[in-house]
Order: sequence, then C-alpha cells, then structure tokens
Amino acid sequence: MEQPLLFKQFTQNETYYTGCVIIKARTFGVAKNNNPYVQLTLMDKSGTIHAMFWERSKETFPYQPGEIVEVKARVKYRDNIPELHLDNVEAVPTTDPRHNFENYLPVPPMDYNQMVEEIKYYVANIQHPVYHQLAQTFIQKSINGNDLTNMPASKQSHHAYYRGLLYHTVRTLRHAVYLLNIYDPTLVDSDLLITGALIHDLGKIASLSGFIETEYTLTGQLIGNTNIVDGWIVDFAKANNYDVNDDTFSLLRHMILSQNNSGVRPVIIEPEMLSQVKIIDERITQFEDELRDIPSNSLSENIFPLNYRPIYNHKQPIPQVQPNERKIPA
Repeated sequence: MEQPLLFKQFTQNETYYTGCVIIKARTFGVAKNNNPYVQLTLMDKSGTIHAMFWERSKETFPYQPGEIVEVKARVKYRDNIPELHLDNVEAVPTTDPRHNFENYLPVPPMDYNQMVEEIKYYVANIQHPVYHQLAQTFIQKSINGNDLTNMPASKQSHHAYYRGLLYHTVRTLRHAVYLLNIYDPTLVDSDLLITGALIHDLGKIASLSGFIETEYTLTGQLIGNTNIVDGWIVDFAKANNYDVNDDTFSLLRHMILSQNNSGVRPVIIEPEMLSQVKIIDERITQFEDELRDIPSNSLSENIFPLNYRPIYNHKQPIPQVQPNERKIPA
C-alpha cells in the first residue's frame, strides 16, 4: 500500500502525488471559458495544501469537507509553493484501514484508549449516587456519540485539535486529583470536584461545529459552553424526578457556572480549585504546543492564544512523550 507523502516534505523534484487526505474546504466556480472547477483545501498531519480539480461541478464532485479521500494529482509550484492539480478523487470506504482520522490530523500525545479508560475510571469511583449517575449518563452519551472523543476543546486557543476535548478533560482530572492529595480532604467534596472536572467542558460538544474547520455554533455564541452544561444538569434532574433546587444540584450548578469566569464567582472551594487547574492545563499546553515547533535558542512570533506574546525556547525541542513516561515525585 502506497503511503501518503506529507505535504511539508514536497520538494521541487516532486511531480506526482498519490495518497489519502482530508477535504478541509471546497469552493465551486466557473472559468472564463465556462468550464466548471472545484477549488479545494486538503490536509494531512503536516498542514494544508491548495488543490484544483478542473471540469468538476457540484453535480460531478459529491465529496464534502471532512471526508477522507484518495487523490491522484500532478504537483505544480507557484512561487515555490506546491499545489495539486487533481486527476482523480475517490472516497476511502469506512471499512478501509486508511479511513482513520488519526492518520491525517494532529492528535494528543496520549493513546486514545488510555484516555477513554481513564475517564471511565474516574466516573466509576464517584461515590455520591446522584453525581455518579449524572456523570455516567453524560460521559457515556458523549462517548457513544463520538462527541467527547472527537471534538477539540476550543476553536484555536487550547487543545484545538482532534480529540483535544478528551485530552483536556483527562489532564484536568489528573490535576484535580493531585490537589486532593495536597489539601485538607475534610474541606473538599472530592465527588463534587471530580464530577465538575468531568463535565465542565462538555458544552463544547454543542458550542463548537466539529474538528474540521472548527467554528462556534449559534448555540455556542448565544448561550455559551457553561450555560449549555447547566441546562443539561437541569434536564437530567427533571428527567430523573430529582428536585433541581436540592443542594446536590445547586452545588453542582454553581460548580459549573462559576469555574469559567462567566459572571458567577466561586463561593465554595471546589470550583476555585477547578478553575485553577483548568487554567494550568490550558496555558501549559499552549506552551508545549508552541515549543515543539520553535528551534532551540529561538524566540517565536507573537502568539495569539498567549495574549500576543512571544515565547523563547532555551532548550532542545520537547519530544512527544507519553505522560506516563515522565517521572513524577511520589
């Protein structure tokens, strides 16, 4: 089986390309000679590339953004930048081993199955019966629908890639558990903290459009991530004949609404802890992602997610290692 050639590896010697890619965007048009064409943005792990397919219209080019396709194309160069002139495009069947988004998209540096099992472990260890039921319901539904397992955690600020939401949730949970081992356990409701950490960002499932060309949905823009989760908590209480005004739900709703600077300030310790560990993971991940691409002893350009400041790599590039390979003090 011929393997895709990553776009960043193209050189002026390349004349033909055959491989599997994801369609990121498409635009139909008509040339001056009245011949139709489709202009495409194709992507793999290394980035995106411009492509043209002449004499193709909406009727003769059915492939949609987000589909994995196999392309055969001539490689042309414009101002030393490669682009593809397509000769053929075919859909990759879902039963084909090449139909795996992890092959073509940036992914977290952590095994997918390990992340899912870790999430399930935290759910299983919640002792409070209502919080356990709620967390199990929310997490199972989001995993079954491939929402939690596929979505990014943001449009562009942090964990903005395939399965980024899952990765962010796992790391937030790890930080939360670490804090539980440091501070007075008699002052913290561990079940409330863990439940909040599990579900705090699930609203991204409804507030973001997907993992290809991620945009904010109308629901996300008008209601917001935290309010979406709060609404789901209320719906869960009503569906299971719980009193939504009971302290159990009031505390959890306060946990969600106050951990994200959404106008409600934390007045209990658990959302304060969650807001801090969330910020740690978001900010340090931004540094990690940028440092991997900055040469040693170099200063980056101003970075949008880091408030338009540059960062300096004073060491060798950070290797992609599994978190469980790092030595953590006991």
